Amino acid sequence: MSSSRPLDSPDGQYLYLVYNEAFRRLGIKLHYVYVPSKRALSMVYKGEVDGEISRGSWYGHYHPLLVRIEESHWENAFVAVVNDPKIQLDGWESLRGTEYRVSCSTGTQICDANLPKLIRSDQLRPITRSLQGLKMLLANRTDVLILSETRAQTLINHPELPTEKLYIAGVLGSFYGYAYLHKRYRHIVPKVSVVLKNMKEEGLLNQYWKKVGMKELLKSRQTISSQSINDQSVN
Repeated sequence: MSSSRPLDSPDGQYLYLVYNEAFRRLGIKLHYVYVPSKRALSMVYKGEVDGEISRGSWYGHYHPLLVRIEESHWENAFVAVVNDPKIQLDGWESLRGTEYRVSCSTGTQICDANLPKLIRSDQLRPITRSLQGLKMLLANRTDVLILSETRAQTLINHPELPTEKLYIAGVLGSFYGYAYLHKRYRHIVPKVSVVLKNMKEEGLLNQYWKKVGMKELLKSRQTISSQSINDQSVN
């Protein structure tokens, strides 16, 4: 299964632990393949992978080749990361009419659907990897970087970057994360859902979350302004 989260990152490790155990209980071996979001979908269509390990609930609507495993592995959110603490955002609509240069990874369905309606095409600064977006922020080549909250959290204190100069300007929207399998495997989708539910009841997902060093996600979906991305209070 493909993933846009590196296996050596906390969120990638978490996803691997969850689904490696879920498939192990069904007698299936998991191969975790790290690729950019846009490439991940093409690999499914080419038959190079059998599914995608983490997408939003809406993803299957756009790609009927994939079937959603109905039990989610996390609640997540899209946050706006900026290098200017004066920028404050709250929801997708708060981008409408602004002059901000906005970056989001290509292949992120919610960005592809929302951003063209809210800002001009010349304001878009697409990226292929999250780290590229952080470097663009620090170089003042973009104003707003849209990341999932889990991805932003795993990039805190990145050894290559002075991330203390970055801020979370607000939450654009929350969502649940789900794995998707190619429709030829639809017969095992209900089985994986049951296994995931059992693992949650066992407290195993919470154990994995803590094991990889992930912090508690934002309880409030209200705007968080002038908070450093390094400030543990926003994690």
